[in-house]
Amino acid sequence: MLHELGSTPNLQQTSIWSHITDCCEAFERDIPLLAVYSATGEETPHLSRCVLRLEATLGIDRDHPAIPDQVELHETNDGLIEALRRSLQTGRPVILGTPNGGSVPDVLKEGISWRGHGKPATHIAVLPIFTTGLIAGFVIAALNPLRPYDEEHEQFVNDFRRVITALLDSTVSFEQAQARERQLTKELTEREKYTATMAENVSVGIFNTSSDGAVTWANSKFYEITHLSTDPADSRNLSFADCFHEDDQERAIEAFHRCRSEQVAGSGELRLSTRWQPPDTQMEEVRWVLHSYTPYVVNGAFRGVIGCTTDISHVKWAEKLQKESAEAATTARVNQEKFIDLTR
Repeated sequence: MLHELGSTPNLQQTSIWSHITDCCEAFERDIPLLAVYSATGEETPHLSRCVLRLEATLGIDRDHPAIPDQVELHETNDGLIEALRRSLQTGRPVILGTPNGGSVPDVLKEGISWRGHGKPATHIAVLPIFTTGLIAGFVIAALNPLRPYDEEHEQFVNDFRRVITALLDSTVSFEQAQARERQLTKELTEREKYTATMAENVSVGIFNTSSDGAVTWANSKFYEITHLSTDPADSRNLSFADCFHEDDQERAIEAFHRCRSEQVAGSGELRLSTRWQPPDTQMEEVRWVLHSYTPYVVNGAFRGVIGCTTDISHVKWAEKLQKESAEAATTARVNQEKFIDLTR
């Protein structure tokens, strides 16, 4: 029985309490009666509460007065409650039917169909189960009435409690691991939402490609700048280069191959195939972007490119105006100097 009890249950399909009763069910002579309670503690500035909830039984109906379905441990002395409270206070088993444990309550002498030999138990073990230093529950087990309560029987009771305590400890570890996993999943989801929100609200285009240059993801700003199709079916090998001016496509493709072969980051100013109209003008100008990229490498293997695209058309237009203004000023100065030379 102890061997089966110590086997690891599938805690996703059954509770630890059901596992205890399932393992004890076949051993009706050793455990003619069993009641299992879970415990929930509550500490307040003025009182300490311990609420017990009946989880499972063997050999006794759930509506029997000796085992209330739910009870507050410090509010009554009926039935087994006093023995439960003593076991909690001492942290040790209480064996009813022994000089130190006290007598078996009268409430357990009627209305019970004893398992095993069919005879009333002369000894009842009340076992407090602690985990992580806190009370987790109680196991009330009637002992074989045809065996004396000697050192060997006492060792059995202690081993019974020890195995159940180990089970509860593993359950807590399992539940803590599950809670940790849920927390990590929640944090990861929140982080992904934060990253996605940030990516959609920045003023630059963000993208990544596969190892063959197909765009696998990009934010809306990237598509707004490049005018590439958002349809995944249009993403193919080196499809990222479709947005560039035909005279700059080769430079973009060479940069991608260098990033893949040498696994180095880089950047450059490139022209797009689309044009734009500067404010207060009727002319269309070339659209320029600052294209930055870095290799995405996992365990030494090139997986693709991560990069960003910044629209610098206004900057290039301002540079062009400045250049044209400087050239006009130089031309005017030269013409002025020629005129002065002619009038001397």
